[in-house]
Order: sequence, then structure tokens, then C-alpha cells
Amino acid sequence: MTPKQWAERAFESVTGWRWHRRLRRETGEVYMDRWQLLRSKRLSIYINRINMPDYDPLPHTHPWEESYSLKFWGSYTEETFFRSAVKRELVSHGLRVPPRWSRIPDVHRITALTNGKPCWTLFFGLKVAQRWGFVEPNGHIIPAQVRKAQRGVQSED
Repeated sequence: MTPKQWAERAFESVTGWRWHRRLRRETGEVYMDRWQLLRSKRLSIYINRINMPDYDPLPHTHPWEESYSLKFWGSYTEETFFRSAVKRELVSHGLRVPPRWSRIPDVHRITALTNGKPCWTLFFGLKVAQRWGFVEPNGHIIPAQVRKAQRGVQSED
């Protein structure tokens, strides 16, 4: 472990706050880099570099009551879904390009990056209300940690 890694881990263990996270697929590929600017139960702010589309065929939920994103470099295609207690239905499939300020749907999935290049976003989450999850076709939510374990996803950096 380098001195920098040691200092980052020590800071995280004392404060519970981590500046940079690498989110990985089962293969170890980094599909997203996330820089945490602020994180609390009322407001979370991140800069995301989305390197790859979502790998899981199931769309996901976010933990916030509301979340917003400003796309400022690169673009992606997204599927959005309506979820009820008994089913999940595809609502739209569209391209998200900068400069675009949008509310993140309650259930969504990024399906492609334009030209295979990363997309950069400024993300705001308001008021934590639930845990991350993946939504099955019948509307049932699988907790994110359970789904990651099912898929054999490695822990974050």
C-alpha cells in the first residue's frame, strides 16, 4: 500500500467520507468513477465519469427521494421505467446529451455511451429515503448488495 492509499484509508476510517470511488463490474472493469463532493442524509453531490453502460440487465433505483443530473461532457442512452407493486414497464428510451439538466427517473438503466466515450455528470441526490436496488420485471426490488453478490461483483476501490 502506498503512503497516499494509506492516508486515504486512514481518513476514510476516521471520517466515514471517501473522495473517490471506482465502481466495478464482475470482470473488474471500472464502469464509473465517482468523486464525492458532499454526502449527507439530506443532500449528496457527486461528479460522475460514466465509463461504460450499465452491465446488469435489471434497471436500478437510487436511494434518494429525488435526484438530478447535469450532463456536461459526453452523452448516453437511457431506458426509464415505471414500477408498481406488481410489474415494471419500459416508459422511454432516449439519448441524454449536454448541456442537459434532468431529474433522474426512479427506475432507470444506461444502455449505451455515445461513440463509446465517457460521459461526465454533476449529480445531486436529495433526502435519502431507501437503499439502492435492482428491479425485477414483477416490480420486486432486490437490494443492491444482494444483487451484487448474486453477480459476483468485486468491492469498490
